[in-house]
Amino acid sequence: MYKIAILISIVFLLNNVSVHSQSGFSNSIIEKENEIYYEVHGAYKRSVKKSQFNNAKLIRDIISGYPANWISSYVSVEMIGTCAGKTIKAVGLNEKLTAEQKQILNTIDLASDIVINVKYMYNDFGRNKLENSEMHVEMTVVPELEAEFVGGQQQLIKYLKENSIRQLPAKKPNDFKGAIIKFTINEGGEVINIKPTQKWGDAKTDQLLIDVIHHMPKWKPAVNANGVKVKQDFVFSVGAGGC
Repeated sequence: MYKIAILISIVFLLNNVSVHSQSGFSNSIIEKENEIYYEVHGAYKRSVKKSQFNNAKLIRDIISGYPANWISSYVSVEMIGTCAGKTIKAVGLNEKLTAEQKQILNTIDLASDIVINVKYMYNDFGRNKLENSEMHVEMTVVPELEAEFVGGQQQLIKYLKENSIRQLPAKKPNDFKGAIIKFTINEGGEVINIKPTQKWGDAKTDQLLIDVIHHMPKWKPAVNANGVKVKQDFVFSVGAGGC
């Protein structure tokens, strides 16, 4: 996943950028300056690449850290995915993938979500009995190579600092509501489809943040498993607090 996070403190400005462990950048960078955070990450919470489906035979092959040792027996394993724009569901009786589930994995749309619901029995040793439980896992199918800011995370951090963080009005962090802006990096590495989903509350600041995204230099576009350049959605957020 592509994320960067920076906690930046300020002397009379606001600052921060935060990174999640699933970021497209391999390392997160945190600089202390204040309690305002900036974050740029892929538009998903948990990602999976289609290459991870290659030769998959068991649920554990596609879910990282799958807790198979918790499970005494299975009730059902439901998989839901979007293939050619149509939602498809397939249900198995255990961890072994069915032919229908493999078909979903083989044809699932890029940037769509795959949902896996596992109903199972586990042994409650404290009560010496089997108990019913359920596991819900939701992942977004991301490109094999995710889009990346040219120059990497250090240059993206520099760009954000110079073009937005240091131009924000000098107020206490708690005076700000925060802002969230979604955008897309197209096949040419250009920023398109800029959509504010939460506004800062100050018209001048809202426009500043939109302009920062709009005028962002080109990125290296995302590439799918076949080597074809594809679009990828991202989220830019700013607010008080941070990780």
